[in-house]
Amino acid sequence: MASSSTSNPHSYDVFLSFRGEDTRKNFTDHLYNSLVAYGTHTFRDDEEVEKGEDIKSGLSRAIQGSNIFIIIFSKNYATSKWCLNELVKINYLKELNLDYNSLDGQVPSKFIILVHIISLCMGLLSNLEALVIGRNPLAGIVSEVHFTKLSNLKYLEMSRTYLTFSLSSNWIPPFQLQYMKMISCKMGPKFPAWLQTQRSLQNLYISNSGIVDTTPSIREFIIINFLYILNSCN
Repeated sequence: MASSSTSNPHSYDVFLSFRGEDTRKNFTDHLYNSLVAYGTHTFRDDEEVEKGEDIKSGLSRAIQGSNIFIIIFSKNYATSKWCLNELVKINYLKELNLDYNSLDGQVPSKFIILVHIISLCMGLLSNLEALVIGRNPLAGIVSEVHFTKLSNLKYLEMSRTYLTFSLSSNWIPPFQLQYMKMISCKMGPKFPAWLQTQRSLQNLYISNSGIVDTTPSIREFIIINFLYILNSCN
């Protein structure tokens, strides 16, 4: 990742959002040093906020002037008012990738950090285009309410979790997906009727998802440009 040095001291390639007590002296410290070593202009609050500068306004300017946000969801991240205030200001987030983070627990106890608090309580994710939370041992129920604000979502990846989808048969999503991967998610037994509303869908992976219903015919699914369903394990 190239550095974007400008005359503006609050222009950064990467902004690190983390709970200091959890990760400052271990993971975050190593990550920050690695990014800097590769020439990536990176913001970390203890390094970049100038002495005597109002911390809140300094963080706000740094967030507004950053291209990429790395949010380190540690055990106590959601208990920090500073961390949640940072999330509030990241209101133009377009991609949230938490793949392979070993996040566990029930929805919404852990998922509340990922979507429920951010999307419903703060209303932050209206600009989100990609949500990737696969390969985390999350469990529990996912319903329409978790997707309420995600009107710009195009890429959804929730594979290899223990999530169960409970969506009404007449639900119409606020988004139009292009890519969806839900391998091993519990989506059955009926074929999800809402998928037939996705007119821009090009790639669909829903194997081992507990669907025992008949897959819609090509005539019924003609609205989709390209459909690839791996359903041999269902």
